[in-house]
Amino acid sequence: MPAPTVTNRSAIRRLAAARLVTMTGSWAASIAMAYVLYQRTGSAVWLSALYLLTFGVMGFVNPFAGALADKVDRRRLMIASELLGSLAWGALVFVQAPWLMLVFAFLGALAHSPFPAASGAAIPNLASQDDLSWANSLISLGRSVGSTAGPALGGLLVAVAGGPFVFGLNALSFLVSALLIVLASGEYASGRHGEEGEFRGLGAGLRHVLASSILLPILGGSTIMWFALNIAIPADAPLAKQFGVGSLGFGLIDTAFGVGAIVGAVLARRLTPRLEPVVLLAGAVGVAIGWGIIGLTPFFALVLVGSLLASLVDSVGMVASDNLVQRLTPDAIRGRVFALIMTAGCLVSVIAFAGAGFLIEALGPQGAYLLGGATALVGGVVMVPGLLRLRGSLSGEPEAATET
Repeated sequence: MPAPTVTNRSAIRRLAAARLVTMTGSWAASIAMAYVLYQRTGSAVWLSALYLLTFGVMGFVNPFAGALADKVDRRRLMIASELLGSLAWGALVFVQAPWLMLVFAFLGALAHSPFPAASGAAIPNLASQDDLSWANSLISLGRSVGSTAGPALGGLLVAVAGGPFVFGLNALSFLVSALLIVLASGEYASGRHGEEGEFRGLGAGLRHVLASSILLPILGGSTIMWFALNIAIPADAPLAKQFGVGSLGFGLIDTAFGVGAIVGAVLARRLTPRLEPVVLLAGAVGVAIGWGIIGLTPFFALVLVGSLLASLVDSVGMVASDNLVQRLTPDAIRGRVFALIMTAGCLVSVIAFAGAGFLIEALGPQGAYLLGGATALVGGVVMVPGLLRLRGSLSGEPEAATET
């Protein structure tokens, strides 16, 4: 379907507000869940099971969630997703047994899984091409603020009011999000019209990416960037210990990263298609520089600078990547392409987290950051062929239609 000529700004603002509310509640609840589960079991094995069921498994669920986002009305799907998530987290208020906590946490994550793909796929149906960066940056801003404020809020509330209170608050956040989307009327579209030929089946998104000389290298490099970021992040606590700054310093590293993501989301609203190739490459180089600063500096203050820099450039690059996927992917399979990206990110993140402990032990925390920086450069190199073709298409050699 053709892109709208006028942006539905009220719908996008409400969708961004829904992301802010849900992300804040979900991050707060995840902190509370980890604390309560460990308190009740005294075992890190239960925490591993929690992360596996709420994060790792999503890598396998996302393809089905993306297909669903291309088959049904995306707005109704997002509303249903939030309502079901609210039920799961509401049940956790009354659950005591650790195994039941894991069950409902998994059900909550499962219920929410279609939301990111449906949201990303819907944006081009709500925003004109000229406002695509504005829309994606606003969504990114809500996501970044929520993921920055949520952990701090969760840690505070679980200490003051207890885990069940935070679980109930998260259930309420899903209800608020659902209400915001109910109020965000507009054309969200879906792929109901595109279930034949090249648009058919779970693999349609993968086939589209593999056939694109622009998307394939750029998304491949972006996936490597996920690994580069997540191989270093588990080193934050050992890094704070190495510099002798304790839990306060550990918190400051995460805060600097969150602030960088927020600033990057704000800056990204000014992106234009001609800037996107530069920004995507700068994102890889910027992460490499930021991680390199952390890996080499003898001063803790520069650790914060490196963390903020890496997060800022990566945040701008993520908006550029979303713009690109939305322009070069037909509406009929856009949910599946976004789900493919999230699946790849989840899987490489699981690999990164699984290997991070051994690498930190072998290389030290700063060594792990240096490895992450080198990996980011590899991601940038992988992107280059796609970025060159993208620049060529912007000069009058278009690759593919952006909408059907």
